[in-house]
Amino acid sequence: MGHIILSGEGDGKQTKKLDEFFVSLLPKAKNVLYIPIAMPQELHTYKECLVWFRSTMKALGVHDITMATNLEDMEYHQLKDYAAVYIGGGNTFYLWKKVKEAQFDKKLDRYIKDGGVVYGGSAGAIIIGKDIGTAKFGGDADKNKVRLRNFRSMDLARGLSIQCHYTKAD
Repeated sequence: MGHIILSGEGDGKQTKKLDEFFVSLLPKAKNVLYIPIAMPQELHTYKECLVWFRSTMKALGVHDITMATNLEDMEYHQLKDYAAVYIGGGNTFYLWKKVKEAQFDKKLDRYIKDGGVVYGGSAGAIIIGKDIGTAKFGGDADKNKVRLRNFRSMDLARGLSIQCHYTKAD
């Protein structure tokens, strides 16, 4: 069995200890697959996301990073060649729709069971849980613009659903 790291995401300073732990789990060949597809393009382009991710990981000694924005083209035999998969934040509903359409959830589940390391940041963390309905709540609630009706997700967190960005009011 592999490792799953869940984070509310944030800037490099906020997640430094968790990022260091993530990198400590990687073998010497630290090639990471970065998936930024949850990020709304009107906020940050994928290229901007990659620049941020590379700068964060470079500071921790990770230089071999591949970005994937089309999960439908990703076959399991390609996925298993990466030391880790990092799924970034953004809109949880959009991310889950894309993951399900590409059947990437099945590939990711197998990858973890085969010893892979997966880091889920914000939306990437929420889809690891049992139900993504938690994304509708909190200080930075996601909008279900893709009109998903079924919120059941990967359920890789032992039956727990993940909520990020909650406030004292929650």
